[in-house]
Amino acid sequence: MKGINISTSHDDLDIELIHSFVANSYWAKNIPLSTLQKSIDNS
Repeated sequence: MKGINISTSHDDLDIELIHSFVANSYWAKNIPLSTLQKSIDNS
């Protein structure tokens, strides 16, 4: 069973999982992975 990990490190993020969720939302439908990655890198 996977637990929950709270971290402030970008290295700990599962970018593919985040992208699959965000890209299917009504507010960011089909957002390119590169755009999401850039926004995370600059946050």
